[in-house]
Amino acid sequence: FSYRSHKNKERQRYVNQVKNIVTDIRHRDYFKFQDELTPKFAKSVSIDNIEKFMQPLNFERNNNIDIFNIEENDSRKIIDGTIDSKKVQIPFNISFSKDANKSLLIDKIKIGNSVLKADKSAF
Repeated sequence: FSYRSHKNKERQRYVNQVKNIVTDIRHRDYFKFQDELTPKFAKSVSIDNIEKFMQPLNFERNNNIDIFNIEENDSRKIIDGTIDSKKVQIPFNISFSKDANKSLLIDKIKIGNSVLKADKSAF
């Protein structure tokens, strides 16, 4: 029973994290969104790239987040699911790493056809 409640709690944590990301996108809050990235990824991604990533994404206020796969890969968690708004279901794939404080930080993100990419000039 504790394993199952642990899994549900963990799943809920990812749902909440994705909801935060969707809110940042909805508000076009580039800097808050950048804070959700791992330090290494954040260094390689410009605010312009975050803006380009968010541009085609339009979310309404109330979205359901449906997670259908959580894959563990070393210290990373790869989450697959959909963001369901009234009009559309948008698939997402987000890879999270935990930092020293056990916060979930994004090191890869794809929502719909939008992929957040590192700048070409970054090294």
